[in-house]
Amino acid sequence: MSRIVVIRHGHREKYKHQSFGNDVELTMEGKAASSTLGSAMKRVPLGEVHTSPLTRCVQTAQELLKGSGQKSNIISSKVLGDPGPFIIDPIQAGPLFLQHSLQDMALAIVKGEKLPGIRSLEEGGLLFLNYISQVKRFPCLMISHDIIICLLLCFFFKSKEVNNYMPDFLEGFTMNRESGRLFIHYGDEVCDLKN
Repeated sequence: MSRIVVIRHGHREKYKHQSFGNDVELTMEGKAASSTLGSAMKRVPLGEVHTSPLTRCVQTAQELLKGSGQKSNIISSKVLGDPGPFIIDPIQAGPLFLQHSLQDMALAIVKGEKLPGIRSLEEGGLLFLNYISQVKRFPCLMISHDIIICLLLCFFFKSKEVNNYMPDFLEGFTMNRESGRLFIHYGDEVCDLKN
């Protein structure tokens, strides 16, 4: 079985109004919680660690590895953030994210609204599935952002209930590949994607 765990970064500092917070770091609480989660993973030798290139995600990966006592190269990927699988053109899409809440943006995407610089839910979901097909060593840990995780879960579970899938810090989902099938686990929900 090949397992991938996708989580949101740890608790971050607040960022300025009308900014994207790309340079925002983890709080001390976020670092401690990430390290504690890593400690709980000590018995699970990680194959690969992938992260959004944004500082808070990289710091989460570093603290998790430190807590787990493991060494691993951290693979930075723009598929996991900055811009992520759902944004084609950050220059076009950026103003929308400054004008609307993340929930409103996620809802517009799952409803299929045509938005400048933004991929459809299916296009972004398929781009992510293509990305994970290239993972070579398991289990794999991926660190991303709340809206990306929310949209991926809406894609997998064919849902428009964005509020049900917006993760808190260090929350996410698990993917298990078995016999050509991909099982997505989120809380008590499971879906089966036949590849």
